[in-house]
Amino acid sequence: MFLIFCIHYWICFQAAKLRIFAGIYNSIFHPLKIRIFASKFKQMILFPNAKINLGLNIVRRRPDGYHDIETVMVPTGWCDVLEIVPAAPGESTTLTCTGRPVDCPPESNLVMKAFRAVQAVCPDMPQARISLRKIVPDGAGLGGGSADAAFTTTGLNTRFGLGLTPEAMA
Repeated sequence: MFLIFCIHYWICFQAAKLRIFAGIYNSIFHPLKIRIFASKFKQMILFPNAKINLGLNIVRRRPDGYHDIETVMVPTGWCDVLEIVPAAPGESTTLTCTGRPVDCPPESNLVMKAFRAVQAVCPDMPQARISLRKIVPDGAGLGGGSADAAFTTTGLNTRFGLGLTPEAMA
């Protein structure tokens, strides 16, 4: 029980540091809600949240290399910070990562893979400058990379008005 309390305290502390870093304080925090902040400068800032698996069953490996799973998970207040800004005319899409080190080149990052997947469905989508501030550690089973990719897809759909349905984004 003490260990669970310590983990909870540490996660809350990290979330508080993130809120201070991002200059955002939300006293009514709801981790399941996608929080989008847009400004007159056409930027979009998203906060992909981590999760903790309380139970996980890998059902099968699919032909595409991914797995079908059954899980019980709890979202946490621990978030990465993802910013999507339209690229300047003639500029290609870029991904800049700060914060915790990410051990892969930008094109192999799940955020760029999500961008490329959306671009394949919507070839007229504008290019973007994407910034990712990693707070959630990679490979810790907290779903940070997956959340970053999911929020990228949703953010691109919202930011550029692509009109993709939830089924098309899945």
